[in-house]
Amino acid sequence: MPSESQKKNRTKLQYKLVRTMLLMLGVVAAILIALLVSVSVRLSAKNLAAIESHHREALTTKAKMLAENHAIALKGLVWTTRSAMSSV
Repeated sequence: MPSESQKKNRTKLQYKLVRTMLLMLGVVAAILIALLVSVSVRLSAKNLAAIESHHREALTTKAKMLAENHAIALKGLVWTTRSAMSSV
């Protein structure tokens, strides 16, 4: 049967092992969380850049189409004005 001092030493050793294990678990968890956050930030930045470029392309296309439609409308207006002037 173990003596009282052996029980205390065993309890101290178990306490140290548990404390060390929990400390290591906390460090590893913190590192994993930091890595996950950094990967998530990088992916979000890439997705944001892709979405921004897609929106810019769409807006550029719409702006060109709008400018062309206005040019066509103005040509029609000029043509009508010339016809009216020649009638007078």
